[in-house]
Amino acid sequence: MPNNICCVVVEYLPGGALKSYLIKNRRRKLAFKVVVELALDLARGLNYLHSQKKVLNGNPYNRKCDVYSFGICLWEIYCCDMPYPDLSFAEVTSAVVRQNLRPEIPRCCPSSLANVMKRCWDANPDKRPEMDEVVSLLEAIDVSKGGGMIPPDQQGGCFCFRRNRGP
Repeated sequence: MPNNICCVVVEYLPGGALKSYLIKNRRRKLAFKVVVELALDLARGLNYLHSQKKVLNGNPYNRKCDVYSFGICLWEIYCCDMPYPDLSFAEVTSAVVRQNLRPEIPRCCPSSLANVMKRCWDANPDKRPEMDEVVSLLEAIDVSKGGGMIPPDQQGGCFCFRRNRGP
């Protein structure tokens, strides 16, 4: 291998990347317990990384950006979808910063999970929780009986961000 090639070695996951898994399951919602388990795995991983004193280019690493991204990822896991499919990266970035654009949280999302999302993507980075607190919040969610999800017979109008969810 040439010296000028940069590689990232990651653990092999037989189920594929999270994005592929979510796309594969986009027509049906994941069980709430699975949503919380995936979220906890991610939160614990980020918490571990945040516990290390990482520095990039001599500047302290800003963990609050990761917390924001985690909140968006939590929405993606819950909805099995990607937010803002019709917007370019530049449009999303501009709207997030200038207009506080956030994905719409479905009515059927349990308030315990919705609150974690909202806290993670707070417009004020100082108000976002640390990842150890996110782990605690997720661990406290009751996943028995669906964790407060709206029963299937009452889910009229419950969708994630848009009605047309792709192929």
